[in-house]
Amino acid sequence: MVLPMKKQVFTAGLLVALFTATATAQSNWVEQFLNRYKPPKVNPAAPATEQVADEPWQKMVPEGALPMSLNDVIRLMLANSLDVTVNRFSPLVNRYLLETMARPFEPKLDVSAQANRNTIPPTSQLQVGQGTVPFSQLTHRYSIGYGQTFQTGTALSVGFSVNRNSSNSLFDTFNPSYFGTITYSISQPLLRNYGRGVNGRQIRIARNNVTVSEIDFELEMIDLVTAAQNLYWDLVYQREDIKVRKQSLELAEKTFAANKRQVDIGTMAGIEVLQAESEVAQRQEQIVTARYTADQVQDRVKKLITNLGDPALIRAELYLVDSPGRPGASDIMPLEVAIPYALESRPEVRQLGLQLQNRDIELQYTKNQLLPNLVVEGSYTQNGVGGVQTNRAGLGGSQITSVVRGSPRRARPIVRIQLLRLLGWF
Repeated sequence: MVLPMKKQVFTAGLLVALFTATATAQSNWVEQFLNRYKPPKVNPAAPATEQVADEPWQKMVPEGALPMSLNDVIRLMLANSLDVTVNRFSPLVNRYLLETMARPFEPKLDVSAQANRNTIPPTSQLQVGQGTVPFSQLTHRYSIGYGQTFQTGTALSVGFSVNRNSSNSLFDTFNPSYFGTITYSISQPLLRNYGRGVNGRQIRIARNNVTVSEIDFELEMIDLVTAAQNLYWDLVYQREDIKVRKQSLELAEKTFAANKRQVDIGTMAGIEVLQAESEVAQRQEQIVTARYTADQVQDRVKKLITNLGDPALIRAELYLVDSPGRPGASDIMPLEVAIPYALESRPEVRQLGLQLQNRDIELQYTKNQLLPNLVVEGSYTQNGVGGVQTNRAGLGGSQITSVVRGSPRRARPIVRIQLLRLLGWF
């Protein structure tokens, strides 16, 4: 049974009142809803990481030396490296992509309003207005619609529209007239595009991609930490190499002095002094080369632990606290224990597992797209006409009575089954 026009208007007003009461109870509901569609605020003028001044480093430097352990190098590298800052954006971007993949399954609300006035010169006696020659008509259209598609493939929609027409015509039964329509519709795929596994594939893949990007970030951090450790121990090696070169130079200088005394007393040929002197010169050259290499490695360590444009601003000498030690018996795992531990701990294995899951999701979706397109659709429409009804003495005659009333129409349910492809027939 269809409600009369007055009851339909009352029902619509009741729905609006309930919606207004709910919105008033939650005053920030609209703002929270709109914030989901706004990008995060980013200041383009702000640097990716804060620049470190020279003064804080000077406070850490007692007497021109900066004590530095391996943990200090790793900590400062993670805090100041631009590579770390840039690599953090990848998981964040994939999280935003995951949110966008869920947008097609969110409810949609469409609201529109239109107004139009037409003035037409008369070309027929039916277009003559009341007391005026031009025929004038004013039309208003208001509509509101709700629609949502679920991951099962079900699509629901409800639309309500009202058209208000008023004119100066003598032949309109309702003037102004109201024409309202409410349409309910539902559709459900039965074969192709049916089920959460098919329609939610992009969400599942995007969720896996978030984890994959986090694993990528983890791998990049492992590489950076490994590089920092190798660079630290390279500097330790260069410092130890300088010590060895100094000892070698001292030994060559002692040999040169001893040979010179023997030549002076006549127990050794003079050529031996020249050879010893050549060895001293070679050892001095090796020390200069070792010190230059150590300075280069030290500058690389300084560049790693700070984001200053010029690492040479840290004028202090790095004093390495940690020294290499012999591995203990507990530091070496047995082979039968090390292999399972490595398979469980390596991020690459987890990453490959997620990539295999994505391939399997794509495979299931592709298989589903080979099925026939069988869709069940149903719709139900309610129409109503109302307004100010004018009864006249005759066609275009004088007005006799005027009453406000409505003229509802029957609902028209429609159910359709679409079979667009069956057993390979297109």
